[in-house]
Amino acid sequence: MFKIIDEELKSRTDDFSQDVVMSQIELLLNTAVVIINGSLSLSKQSMTVLLRSLRKF
Repeated sequence: MFKIIDEELKSRTDDFSQDVVMSQIELLLNTAVVIINGSLSLSKQSMTVLLRSLRKF
């Protein structure tokens, strides 16, 4: 997902593209809330990969 957002930001900046990027960011934030609230259990390895991806972005 991070790659898609990055590519979208680098290639286009029209209104539709901005909506797409905002939707992707909203999805990431909602997923983070679910993880934080404990509704979704991830293995330690999966969580580490997710956190590394967030830091790179």
